[in-house]
Amino acid sequence: MARPVYHAPQTEEQKKEERVENIIAVVVILLVVAGGTLLFVHWLQARHAPPQEDPDARYTLSVGVNPLLGSADAPVTIIEFADYECAACGAFSRDTFPKLKAAYIDTGKVQFAFRDYPIEAMHPESSAAAVAARCARDQGTYWEFHDALYATQGQLGGQLYNETAARLGLNVTRLDECRSSGTYDAEVQADYLEGLNQGRVSATPTFFINGKRLVGNQPFETFQAMIEAELQRLKS
Repeated sequence: MARPVYHAPQTEEQKKEERVENIIAVVVILLVVAGGTLLFVHWLQARHAPPQEDPDARYTLSVGVNPLLGSADAPVTIIEFADYECAACGAFSRDTFPKLKAAYIDTGKVQFAFRDYPIEAMHPESSAAAVAARCARDQGTYWEFHDALYATQGQLGGQLYNETAARLGLNVTRLDECRSSGTYDAEVQADYLEGLNQGRVSATPTFFINGKRLVGNQPFETFQAMIEAELQRLKS
């Protein structure tokens, strides 16, 4: 019969060393797991990250169905996607656009198109405002109504639309009936979807200058530089 193996009891020093070794082993395992997780996350990000956009990319977008400003023969076309409740859009309309109009639209170098991009999750009145402007278009005052909405952004709503119509000499009853009819809901949605799908618009205002995208309320000088570059390119 085999004798049982006798193990001398561990000394306190040995117990301490064993605890240290166990802690080191756990730390090593955790570091290995963490490192592997980090590598996996980086791999996923690299695999699913959107491609870097080419700064010279050009997007193909239509000018929409709203009235255009400027000559049909203008060498440069600017398409703006904007939201009537967007503060940056309002600032562009009030501050930068008049300079752009005087320097390039009125001189026949730029044709300008405004397209609706209502971000309703943030701006619940934006679609209704876009519809109201299209109803004003039926009475021949699209751009006047457009400018008035941006001049009174903080008051958007049915009362303002009717007051604006009256001030501009429109038939208020006709405008009110048009707004409530849903006639132009699909047009506004079509603008939004083309901006989203064809132009990858994610913020307002977004501009396309002969197809080249420019995001945000940029200073007049930024538009000027891009327009002049286009004019020079078209000459060569």
